[in-house]
Amino acid sequence: MNTKAAGAQEYGIISRELKIDDLSFDAQVDLLKDLINKNSWDANIDSEKIIAASHEMIELRKEENSVAMELAKSKSRYTEMSQLFDSMDTYRNSLSIQIY
Repeated sequence: MNTKAAGAQEYGIISRELKIDDLSFDAQVDLLKDLINKNSWDANIDSEKIIAASHEMIELRKEENSVAMELAKSKSRYTEMSQLFDSMDTYRNSLSIQIY
């Protein structure tokens, strides 16, 4: 229920000042029931909300790129370590063959 109310808030149908997380489940249901009676003219969409959403999207993309870079580095490091362990096993096996 919280997700639906947050979505309505994102679209400007519910005021951003309203703290949805603080509402009880029943209060959220009542809030969403009230939304059923509204029409598109009741939406409160303005340039500030669009700008805020754009800034949030930019920040999310930056974060996504950062996480993707970190993941690529970790994957590369994992591959290097796997190759090192494989080489160690091969070397250990060749030593054991020479001993016997």
